Order: sequence, then C-alpha cells, then structure tokens
Amino acid sequence: MFAADDDHYIVQEETWSPDGKLGVTKPVSEFSEAIKDPKNRLVEVKTGRVIADLEGDTAWNRMNHGSTVTQWSADGSLLHWWVEGKWSAMAQVIVKLTDTKVVWQKDLVPICWKTILQKTQAADPKGYAREKEQNKGSGSAYPEGFTVDVRVDDDQVPLKLPLKVRVDLTSDPKDLHGSSKIDAWLNAVLSEDGKLTFGTFKLERRPDLKNNWAG
Repeated sequence: MFAADDDHYIVQEETWSPDGKLGVTKPVSEFSEAIKDPKNRLVEVKTGRVIADLEGDTAWNRMNHGSTVTQWSADGSLLHWWVEGKWSAMAQVIVKLTDTKVVWQKDLVPICWKTILQKTQAADPKGYAREKEQNKGSGSAYPEGFTVDVRVDDDQVPLKLPLKVRVDLTSDPKDLHGSSKIDAWLNAVLSEDGKLTFGTFKLERRPDLKNNWAG
C-alpha cells in the first residue's frame, strides 16, 4: 500500500491532475530491494489513498533508458500515462475517471504489439521468420525480435476521446540490416468506452514516422 509519507515512493508535481487532487506514484530506485510489489499508482495527493494500480510496465523515479510523460484532460476525467523506453514505449495507459473513480483503464501497448506482429507475419511470413531469427535473444522489450512503438497521436491537444493511436514496427532500429529490414505501421482509434479499433495497415516505413529510429 502507498502512504502519503512513504519515502519508498514519490508523487512528482508533473503527474498531478489539473486540480492538484490526483497524481501518479513512482517507486524510488534507491529502495528497489525493499519494495516487494513496485507499481505506478493513481493516488490522492493529499491523503495517499490509492485510486488504482496502473497497468503496464512500472516506471521508477530514475531509469537508465527511459522517462515518463503525464497528460490530463482539462477536466481531469482522462489520464494518459506514458512510460518511454530506449527504443519504444513500455506503457501507454489511458484511464477514464468519473468523480475520482476509475471507469476503465487500458494499456495500449500489449494489444497493439500483438496485432501489428500478427499482421506483419501474415503479410510477409518469410521475411518475418528471417528477421525473427536475426534478432533472436534481443530481450523482452522486443517481442518476437521486432521493435514495436505505440503512441497516442500528439496532434490531439487537449487530450480527449476518441483517441488516435499510431503503431510502428521495425526489425532494425539501429539500421544495421540494410534492405532486408522489415518496417510496418498500423493505425487505431480508442473509443469513449475503452474499445480499441484497428484500421489501416501498411508493410512499409510510415512516411511521417515520429520516433528516432535510424534509417
């Protein structure tokens, strides 16, 4: 449990809701061995009361290759919690609230990873198998050996539903494989009720790719 005076966690002001009542906890890396179940939690800033454990990978107060972004709707009814890794997003959590109660929350990353991997494999099974073998052992951050990035469209300001979602895949973020690399992209929309609907899929590099992948 989180307590307002617990020094194992911090609630940075940058995570606060517009009215300052809610914020997101980060476990303090100095106490990593002592924290049994590290979570990012949505809490009441004043009391420390836990509103919800946030889905997705946990962001600590210090990360070697990562950062966090917190976005709120103007009325505080919608939270976007973004955990950024070295090459791609580790979590893109959207939380819908009514009177400080969670109506629903969804981490966009797992379902977007799964969907674009399936579509890419179906579109180019031989190339998929080749690049999967090439990237074997890349670690849990690279499902099937591919780097997948999930982003809420940053053209949508202020934050509101429905949300446009951009999903991008590459087999070669460092641009080492030459012409054999695989790139793909996929669009989706997150509705008012938390349903994610997928649309356009292309087996190519997105023309206006907004991350920092090489190539």
